[in-house]
Amino acid sequence: MPTYTQLPGELDVTFNVGDEVNIAMNLGFNVTDYTLSSIIYVAGNSGFQGGGGGFVPTVGATAATPTITVSNATTGAVVWSLTETQTASLSPGISYRWYFRIVTPGSVTRTLLAGLCIPRAPGG
Repeated sequence: MPTYTQLPGELDVTFNVGDEVNIAMNLGFNVTDYTLSSIIYVAGNSGFQGGGGGFVPTVGATAATPTITVSNATTGAVVWSLTETQTASLSPGISYRWYFRIVTPGSVTRTLLAGLCIPRAPGG
């Protein structure tokens, strides 16, 4: 039996805590007047944040909001990025996921990419 599936492409993003992250993408279509958005959210946690005290974040809470810069709207060239401060705020002891969405000028929402967001301790 045929099936129809409309799921985003999967892209896991792994980086060192405290590093800047820049991912250049070419969407292959004109994104003029599109709204582009992305978030990193808490998918789960170990309940231990180390360092004494700490907090246990709420599953589903936004952990970071990457910047999406359109470098060429006509070709759909964009850069997805996190600052050093943003990556430093993410804990290797917490499970994160992320997604990248577009909203067309006609208000149609599509999630293009999604996956794990994996902060690592430098050298770890």
